Amino acid sequence: MKKGLVGVGVTLAVLLFWFVACVDTSEVDVDLFPEESESVAESSAVDTASSEVTEDAVTTFTADDSFSFTDVTINPKSVTLTEEDGSYYATLELSWINDSLPQESKFTGALTGIDVQQDGELLTEVSGAYADTDSDVHFPNAVGGEWGVKLTYELLNAEDEIAFTFVPADEHSDSETITVQF
Repeated sequence: MKKGLVGVGVTLAVLLFWFVACVDTSEVDVDLFPEESESVAESSAVDTASSEVTEDAVTTFTADDSFSFTDVTINPKSVTLTEEDGSYYATLELSWINDSLPQESKFTGALTGIDVQQDGELLTEVSGAYADTDSDVHFPNAVGGEWGVKLTYELLNAEDEIAFTFVPADEHSDSETITVQF
């Protein structure tokens, strides 16, 4: 009886190995920005003309808004303004391409940082992405690879413009700034 179970186990192991080895992953589509959680999706934005909470306020970017540093390309996707419990938040979604950094480089090594300011004050990143080593800013990105990053900052208010300044890690590139007004 034991030999029969061992034989079945070996057969299953061989079939599993064969299946994994033969799966074609060349057409796997990876979503750089998985669906937002229900609590984030239900957040409301601010109508800055009347200061009433309304639907989400979103600023989107085009391919023309992308910029390249020596080793990376930054593709801003959108900034979403939300309100929760009387506080306002801006969520920046972008993708970055590892143009020439070593294999498996991380977003945290591609840039010295992103300085986000509103009304001259440096804002705090509140999603915990930098502290969480499993977050998208710590994903090892191969040369030529593109990976999505999502960062949320607490705002001072919903009226003043927000400046996102991307500071490259290399010494040959100048910082780039995108400004958003809701």
